[in-house]
Amino acid sequence: MTLFTDEMWRASSPYKLSGLTKQYKKTKTEANDAVMQSGGRYKGYSKLENGNYYLNTGDEKELAVGHIAVERLGRYRSYSNYMWSTHVNEKLTGYADTKRYSTLETAMSACAGSHSCNGVTKEGSGNFRINTGRE
Repeated sequence: MTLFTDEMWRASSPYKLSGLTKQYKKTKTEANDAVMQSGGRYKGYSKLENGNYYLNTGDEKELAVGHIAVERLGRYRSYSNYMWSTHVNEKLTGYADTKRYSTLETAMSACAGSHSCNGVTKEGSGNFRINTGRE
């Protein structure tokens, strides 16, 4: 995985992303900025054989020789020697314990100290849980 600013991205080759649009940028930096400023419309971009970076509305990878798919995975932060990423409208399954945590930091600390925890979910205001599975 490649890191740009406070966003996490994944580049895969030889693939392109679905939902290829006619909108393109000349540089990787311009493409990153366009995806981040799109309000979620663009999921990433694909570098095609012509060297241009085409913006994508889909996030499914399609085999395409000579292309590179770049997906925006989300925001990240470092805490307790782990990299944590934020995913909106996704959830984790199974609880690692029965406790409820009032802050994100205390839940992340508990998760980092657990062998079975794979992440933290926010389940309402001031209500965080640590989880074992992924959906």
